[in-house]
Order: sequence, then structure tokens, then C-alpha cells
Amino acid sequence: MIDINDITVRIGPKVLLEHASAHISDGQKVGLVGPNGCSKSTLFRVLKGELETEQGTVFFPRDYNVVFVEQEFLPDELTMPILAFILQKDRERAELLQRLQTASGEELAAIHERLNIIGAAAAEARAAEILHGLGFSHEDLTRPVSEFSGGWRMRLALAAALFRPSDILLLDEPTNFLDKDHVTWLAEYLSALENAFLVVSHDYDFLDKIANRICDIDNDTITKYYGTYSEFLRKKTLLREDYVRQ
Repeated sequence: MIDINDITVRIGPKVLLEHASAHISDGQKVGLVGPNGCSKSTLFRVLKGELETEQGTVFFPRDYNVVFVEQEFLPDELTMPILAFILQKDRERAELLQRLQTASGEELAAIHERLNIIGAAAAEARAAEILHGLGFSHEDLTRPVSEFSGGWRMRLALAAALFRPSDILLLDEPTNFLDKDHVTWLAEYLSALENAFLVVSHDYDFLDKIANRICDIDNDTITKYYGTYSEFLRKKTLLREDYVRQ
């Protein structure tokens, strides 16, 4: 779970968030909405540890795994076949497989047990499933990252984030580089996830399919609503009408 406690974020004289609070429980599927320029990306930067708060705190449990779409590819990653690129993003699995090469008999049993617990044997099939779901063909799996254009690399970065083990997944406009069929696949994939996620999207039909909570950033603060995006719109409209009548 994540506790956002009374945070204020300012860049220079501009206040981006002020006394903002929210709680995201394990497994909650949250849509983050608000008008353009309302600091949705600012909140993501705070959660990713890229931006400090002026006051207030953001609490994660120890060893909480926050995963987001990485925008840059390392030079050695560009030469990797895309399936290998995805697989190496599960760092624990990669490290355990590396340790198998030099482990003693006692260590071998412990490593194999841990590999079994994290489902390492099914990792390649799962990575291929994600890549296929985002539009990559079977033949693409052995092609290096460098052969793909910018938009397809963004799909690769999204695939890597979906593949990595996470406690909460942060996705900022994940449908931007996808066509309709792959948006549908992504919605089904996210809906089936057991771990929590926080998604920014202007595709409100997509958001309506995946979110069961809405965090609305308005007037520099956060209000949380239970239910789908459509239910959030109805509730916010009623609140505005009540306010006008007062």
C-alpha cells in the first residue's frame, strides 16, 4: 500500500500539489485523472522518487516494488533480441540463473526453490505472451531492439514494465502507441492483474474498463472516488450541483 500524506510540491514559485493526500491499498486499480496541467505527472515523479516534496510524506512498505515504464534503453540493451530484453528485466530471476553457474550443492537447492516460487520456468512464455499482446510477431522475438522504431520501442518499454514483478505499476498514457486491438488486450491484461496499478489516461473508455478507484487531481489536491470512471463522473457532477445549490 501507499500512503500520500499531506504533500506539497512546488517548483520555483509555482505550487503543483498542496496538502494532497491519498491512500492506495494493495490490489487497487486506480485511474489518475484531472485537467491538463493539473500535476498528474508531478505525482508520478514523486512516487518514482524523482521529485521531493516540500512538506508531507509518501510512505511505501519496506521492499515495496514500484515499477514504471522506463523511457531510455541502455546501449547494451539495443543489441539484445527483444525477448531477451524483456526477460532480463526480472532482475531476481536473472541473478538466480547466474548464480546457478557457480553455486555449491547446498546453494543449488535453495536457488531452485526460489526459482520455483517466482515462476521462473514460465517466464519466457509469459514474456512472449505480453509481446504478442502488444503487437509483436513470433518472428520479432529474435530481432534486436535496435531494429524497431520509436513507437515500437515504447511498446517494448511497456512490455518490460508489465513483465517485471511489481507491488504497484505506474503507467502514464500507456495506450498512446497502441492500436484498437492492442488497447483491448492491454485492458484485459490489466483487469486480470492482482497487484495494484495507477494509470493516467485520456482514453476514458479504456480507463472505464480497468479502474475500480479514481484519484482526481483538482485545485492542487487529490480526491479519491470508489468505482469506475463513469461512476466518478456521476458523483462529481452531483457534488458540483449540490455546491451550486448551496
